[in-house]
Formats: sequence, structure tokens, C-alpha cells
Amino acid sequence: MAAAVLALTITTSIAVLQQGFRAIDTARATTIAGQVLQSMIEDVRLLNWAQTEALPASQSGTIDRFYTNAEIALSYTDYSEQAAAALSRFTFERTVSPMPDGQSSMKVIVLTARWTGVDGREHALSYTTYYAEFGLYDYYHS
Repeated sequence: MAAAVLALTITTSIAVLQQGFRAIDTARATTIAGQVLQSMIEDVRLLNWAQTEALPASQSGTIDRFYTNAEIALSYTDYSEQAAAALSRFTFERTVSPMPDGQSSMKVIVLTARWTGVDGREHALSYTTYYAEFGLYDYYHS
């Protein structure tokens, strides 16, 4: 009887630990994705209107695909192999589209990070921002 109770306890504990490790992995990956997406949004906000207009309507790939300046792309991964390994599991997508209501002086920019968790499930996190031609930060670029 004692052996059966012990076996049940150990089996239940293992199942709970597995679920906990999956939750920790998802939380860590969501945090990393959110930090990278926020950084990417800030990079877009530094662009002037002409540069924003020149962005492709859709772009996807790894982090280095979004930066033409190699120093910026390397700043995410150059500090350690662990950072490079952590970012290698993510793919990023950026879509730039006009406002649905037809306003030509505004863009909708959606950034999405996708990754596969340790349990094989697909995850995604998206950030959306609106960029106006004569927006709040336009004076930095004139």
C-alpha cells in the first residue's frame, strides 16, 4: 500500500514539474519576444516618413534580416553565444499597411514574433503601432 501511494505521489510530481517547466519556458520566451519587439518598434519610430514609406509591405525572418546595419543586428547577439542561441528560436514578421479607412498620412505597423516552445507548441506575440506622417515625433527628423 505504501509503495502504491509513493508511486502515485512521484508520478503526480513529475507531471506537475513538466507543466511548470513548460510554463517557465513560455514566460521566458514571451519576455524575450516582447523586449525584441519593443526595440524594433522604437527603431521604426526613429524613421522619418520617407523611410517608413520605403519599408516593404511585409518582411519576415530572423532578427538580422530587419537591419541593414550589421552593427545593430549584432548588438542583439554579439555579447554572448547564449543570447544568439536564445534569439535563434524566433522568427519575426513586420507588416506595414495603410490605415483601413484610407488615410494616406497614416500607417499601421504590426510586428510579430513566432517561436516553438519546448513542448512543440507554436506561440506568437504581436505588437501594433500607428505611424502618422505629421505625428508627435516627426520634428526629430526635419
